[in-house]
Amino acid sequence: MLPALAKQQCNGGRGQPQRKRVKRATKNIQERLHSLCQDYSGGRKTLAKFLQAVGNCVRWKQ
Repeated sequence: MLPALAKQQCNGGRGQPQRKRVKRATKNIQERLHSLCQDYSGGRKTLAKFLQAVGNCVRWKQ
């Protein structure tokens, strides 16, 4: 039996769901937003600069 399959069956028996994969792009955006929030709360960015950076960071899917 393959190790991944054995682990899957073991977790399924205990009722634990499998971990979902997080896309690299999503993780990068979350890290960027987190650092921007820290910069703003630490006083290193003004509100205008913070909002401009957030606007540049977030992209809408089309």
